[in-house]
Amino acid sequence: MKSGYGDMRRPRRAWLRAAVACAALALWGAWGCGVAAARDAQDAQDAQAARLQVLAGTTLIEDLVLAVGGDRVAARTVIPGGACPGHHDVRASDVAAFARADLILLHDWQRGQAHIRALLDTAPGAAGKVRVPEAPGNWMLPEAQARAALAVGELLAAADPGGAAAYSRRAAERAARARVVADEVRGLASSSGIAGVPAIGDVMQRPMLEWLGLRVVGDYGRFEETGAEALARTVAAGKAARAVLVADNLQSTGGAGRALAEDMDARLVVLTNFPGGFPDTPDWESSFRRNADMVMAAVRGAAPASTSAMGAAP
Repeated sequence: MKSGYGDMRRPRRAWLRAAVACAALALWGAWGCGVAAARDAQDAQDAQAARLQVLAGTTLIEDLVLAVGGDRVAARTVIPGGACPGHHDVRASDVAAFARADLILLHDWQRGQAHIRALLDTAPGAAGKVRVPEAPGNWMLPEAQARAALAVGELLAAADPGGAAAYSRRAAERAARARVVADEVRGLASSSGIAGVPAIGDVMQRPMLEWLGLRVVGDYGRFEETGAEALARTVAAGKAARAVLVADNLQSTGGAGRALAEDMDARLVVLTNFPGGFPDTPDWESSFRRNADMVMAAVRGAAPASTSAMGAAP
């Protein structure tokens, strides 16, 4: 007599075969996805490596390199936007970055800094890759920003002739954008009534205040570098002019601005001298507009004092 168990096993075997087949297909699919992901990652790395590798001295240069270079460049800076370029601690990763770069772009004032010289002396071949964009002036101001864009474009074209036309076009676009921003912000400053308002500021921010139309009656450097006598003269000038605003510099603040503002009973504003100084200002335009907005808001908040000060003898 045949047992009925044989008939019951056949469906079970079929189910097991189906389950094994499904598992195999799933494993094959996962392996295939893994291979594809690895291939995509490798392609991305190859594309990154194929770009012109640019090391920027500051975020001002890095921002321009990214804007003018587009997808032909990969850029990074060794100095974060909120840090003081003159007081940067050298790291091992900085030495490696200087060695790997195809092109190193520095401000003219950076070449004499001890930590930059140390990096150039330590990283193999780094010194020969240094170029300096010839664009005088404070790059945070639109006019200098436009000149810097064209200068960076020329250096990128020299390092990567195949992209010369693209670099030239994007540099011209960036310069044109800087002029548009200048017109817009200057119009806002003019209509806000801050022209001629007396103020003092960190030496790094004096150009910004003057560009906006304020009357800068005194300035100061780092607290530990300026000296008590020079600070006393600045305070005296501020009080005589009834200055209503003190503009400190984010990258070099050491308490001088706050102390001066308190002594003169003036409003304090802290401005950035580099893109990325504030978390939500990653590029030049957003940083420049934020600086201007903060100055105008601070002066408007001190309107009664500024009105009397504008008519006072300095």
